[in-house]
Amino acid sequence: GPASGAALPSVPMTTSAQVVDAVDHARVAQALWARSTFPERAACVERMRTFVSAHKHDIARAIAAASGKTVQEALTTEILPSLVMTKWLAANARRVLQPASEAPFHWLWRLRKRPATTVYTPLGVVGLLAPSWQYPFAMPFVELAAAFLAGNAVILNLPLQMVTVGSWIDDAVAAASLPSRHLFAHVVGPGSTIATILSSQRVPRFFLTGSVPVEAMWTHVDAMHGDGVEAITPFALELGMRSCAIVLPDANLERAAQCIAWAGYQNAGMSCTGVQRVFVHRDVASAFARRLCAITSSLTHGPDPDAASAHQQQHHHHHASHPRSRGARASSVSSNLDAAATATPNPPKPHIGALASLDEAETAKAALETAVASGARVAAQSREVGDCTQGFFVPATVLLDVPTDSALITGESIAAPFIPVVPFDAVGDGDDDDELDDLVNRQAQAITASIFTRTPAVARALARRLDCRVVTVNDASFAPGPPEAPWGGWREFGQRRVFGPIGLKEFSREQSVEEPRMHPALEANSSVWWYNGDQREVVEGTAALIELNAPTGLRPWFAAVWILLLLILRRIRMGILRSLRRCREIAAAPLQAVQSARAYLPASLGGARSPPVAAAPPPRGVTFAADGPAKSKEL
Repeated sequence: GPASGAALPSVPMTTSAQVVDAVDHARVAQALWARSTFPERAACVERMRTFVSAHKHDIARAIAAASGKTVQEALTTEILPSLVMTKWLAANARRVLQPASEAPFHWLWRLRKRPATTVYTPLGVVGLLAPSWQYPFAMPFVELAAAFLAGNAVILNLPLQMVTVGSWIDDAVAAASLPSRHLFAHVVGPGSTIATILSSQRVPRFFLTGSVPVEAMWTHVDAMHGDGVEAITPFALELGMRSCAIVLPDANLERAAQCIAWAGYQNAGMSCTGVQRVFVHRDVASAFARRLCAITSSLTHGPDPDAASAHQQQHHHHHASHPRSRGARASSVSSNLDAAATATPNPPKPHIGALASLDEAETAKAALETAVASGARVAAQSREVGDCTQGFFVPATVLLDVPTDSALITGESIAAPFIPVVPFDAVGDGDDDDELDDLVNRQAQAITASIFTRTPAVARALARRLDCRVVTVNDASFAPGPPEAPWGGWREFGQRRVFGPIGLKEFSREQSVEEPRMHPALEANSSVWWYNGDQREVVEGTAALIELNAPTGLRPWFAAVWILLLLILRRIRMGILRSLRRCREIAAAPLQAVQSARAYLPASLGGARSPPVAAAPPPRGVTFAADGPAKSKEL
């Protein structure tokens, strides 16, 4: 694990044949699942939520052991947001995804069409590829619930390091009592390999989520579009880091310092919403820096003694593969706490955990050395507690005198608990030479920004100038944010939307159904721009409609109205004549049918046919010759 250095349990890899088989079974199961009702789907998600709530401590320990964060951070930034988000999704899926009608805007379509109905249908089998190690439980769990509520089946792939966390997601899905176990499959393997296999199976869409360097994320995208793949699979990206905070002169400095410290240091700086740049007005820069340094110096970093050990993780994985033994976990919380208390009385509890990998820790340390070499000054750092020699720990650090062209301000995002503080002179009015706008918007990787001020009007005006997805005032946002608000990447770091109504619709296809306003029996056989024989009339009518929509002058407008009136009157006349002919045909049809029937009815029923008449016997003494007139013969 990143914090303890202990080996995580080994997990068998999913073979290519098994992935293909999972997709095939998922397609069959999804076809039936798509017919289920929204209350049935919401009930399954509610059972998933109940399972997570009942095992929150065990899940938090597993998250902490796999990702390096503390148990408190796992509960705060993973378990709690997951339950809040999925509750909103289950309660609002029916309202968001039910068919919706929109009245025609233009009078021309309003006369001809009924309001168009938008229908949301499931995508089918979707792939959730989460190469992120920042939130290995919250992000896939919430998106999994959204996919189920939209009527989809899901193939999930997590980073190999987080597979033990994924086994808890497996158990939560098993507790949902889905109508078919094939609606969900957790496949284990490198993300690029899984993406290639799913793309070859024509999975309709991938969802890539995480706050990783862009090169690593695009590796998965390239794999989807690589050689041998005939069709491009649509994908949705949600990336980003390098969020910032702005402290204005009238801000509450104590609140700003407390909030920024938490937003910058939580999850050891490995957060897509983590504050990695702070811009403070020069009038209050020194006072703010003193408060932030004091807070940072009081914090500690190190391994969390409550995190699950490797043995506990192995025990959990054994139970994850045997769902019937899940009840044995209910008592594991108290037993694990008792064992920990017996082994080490009053172990130190750190505020900040470890980075997720050795590469991330080495990158962070190298970035800090580069910043110091370029003139930055380390003003404060967190203190070490416990045995940090086996984990990937980097102290929380406040940096002052940071050059504005430093890589910490303008470069690629770095997963580390570093907060560089940069002063600025004026807020400005948003013109091209505005100093603050240039500092904030030169970095394209920001998802969020925080503004600290006591003047709401100033905050609203400044928020409109910031180039980021979410702006919070006197607070800091952490993923996944408010459940009703959309969330997602920004600019080249992803255009996908997750959470909120837009997030639910991402897992659906939009289909528009248009119906004519008139009854089919009364509809005309042609429209003004169809092939009607006289193309000059079509040209005149279309040109007149264009003039009415975008008038070039009063006289052309009246001319267009006159042309359309003549065409309409001509159409009405033709329609009346056509209707009269049709009425005569309809009226004549019964008479013709009666006349046709009479030809086959006997005369006793009023028909034209007479019954056959028997021949009268010849008179006595009269015979008929075959070749001549009748001759008499006396008897």
